[in-house]
Amino acid sequence: MVVKVAYDGDENDTEAFLVGSREEGAHGDLAVYSPQSPLGAAILGGKAGDTREYALPNGNLQKVLNKFTREHLMGMTPLVVDGKKGTETKKRIKLVKYYLGYGKTKGRSTRVDAEFVRRLRRPGSPRYSNPAMLTRARTRRRKQAKNAKRIAAPRAGVATFDGKPVAAWMKPYLDWAREHGWQGTLSSGWRDPAYSESLCMGICHAPKCPGRCAGRSSNHVGRVKPAGAIDVTHYEEFGRLMQSCPYEPRIFNDLPADRVHFSATGH
Repeated sequence: MVVKVAYDGDENDTEAFLVGSREEGAHGDLAVYSPQSPLGAAILGGKAGDTREYALPNGNLQKVLNKFTREHLMGMTPLVVDGKKGTETKKRIKLVKYYLGYGKTKGRSTRVDAEFVRRLRRPGSPRYSNPAMLTRARTRRRKQAKNAKRIAAPRAGVATFDGKPVAAWMKPYLDWAREHGWQGTLSSGWRDPAYSESLCMGICHAPKCPGRCAGRSSNHVGRVKPAGAIDVTHYEEFGRLMQSCPYEPRIFNDLPADRVHFSATGH
């Protein structure tokens, strides 16, 4: 069964796909959703004009989160789309909620409901967010863009890797890891105190959150060895490589709640 849906009733945001088996769609160009999938199950039994809701699988959620950060925020590394609601996906949910204008209570939650998905797809729509929420969202996103542009400006002691600023003394570690098979990317490197604090506001609605985001006192604000820090994707592989990396000082991770973070102190 070929179906065309309009997300949130918007005829400018439509998708056509096949609800059926992979074998049925093997020779066509349409995406295929099984009748047992969340989307397929929501559609079965419906008729033209019906409104249905469904929960996004984590892989699709990561794609929608990436679309939001790509279109509305600057300098954000895309999530790895692995279908897992792990630490980084949960952190990104909270960050995106902050930039959608959420307040402290709901903004600190990683719960994904239909309301959040609608706002994620239509971040500027008064249909899904009240005026105060939309105003907060616009103000926060403007500040984020200003901060991201500022830290991208050239300065002493800062190099670039994967298009992102990083303490110059740490770039060789990243180059060495890449040369030895690391397939991840740099998520975050050097940032100034104000930008570092703004990230904490997005994660925990506070200037710092111990064990997760150090704000202005973060190692990320350092540029002179041994001060400095990096956050990376494929962090397990990166960590293994750093154990044999020839550069000094050794950089490692010692934050159970923030496994992507590496520095000379582990914090």
